[in-house]
Amino acid sequence: MSVNKKIVPVTLAGKNLSSTTDKIKFITSLLINAGFNPVAIPLFVTQIMLESAWLTSPHTLFDNNLSGIKLASSPTAKAFQKQLGVTQGRKAGYNEGNYHAKYPSLAAWAQDYKRILNMGSNPLQALDPSTFVNRLYQNGYFTKEGLTNYNKGFVATFNGIKKTLSNITSPKTIHAPKIGTLIILLGVFFLVFLN
Repeated sequence: MSVNKKIVPVTLAGKNLSSTTDKIKFITSLLINAGFNPVAIPLFVTQIMLESAWLTSPHTLFDNNLSGIKLASSPTAKAFQKQLGVTQGRKAGYNEGNYHAKYPSLAAWAQDYKRILNMGSNPLQALDPSTFVNRLYQNGYFTKEGLTNYNKGFVATFNGIKKTLSNITSPKTIHAPKIGTLIILLGVFFLVFLN
């Protein structure tokens, strides 16, 4: 998907996302709430934007599946491949012969996405685009023939949204809500236990 394409507004979880910034903020918040490493969030946001056609794909809009995770429900699937609480979603791409997983919520999707990225060569721990894409490849995410094209698309998307990503995913921006939550919790603690 071209980085310079016209941004199509979408509504997810009741939120109108009409700009790249809105979409990146939404995804970042979702991933932070799921416990993703804040330093690597730009990599995950890039993959989500790439895999979901900038949050406009049917599996994103109808299946709560922002990254195109396939349903792993065959009887021969290994235990670690099976997702809990998912149902059959939309048919996967033209040549994939499979179905996307349909999640009951975006929070459930985020937890499964994290679980999948934590497998094998552990793309979850990558800190740069090249390492992330290579670890996806090592995990069988795409063929050797697909590696070059995926890497090109990934790097182009990453570079195209890098400035917006850095403004949104800076440590100050990411940690501010957590500090506010801590202050509220401390206030509740003192009200409950000191009265």
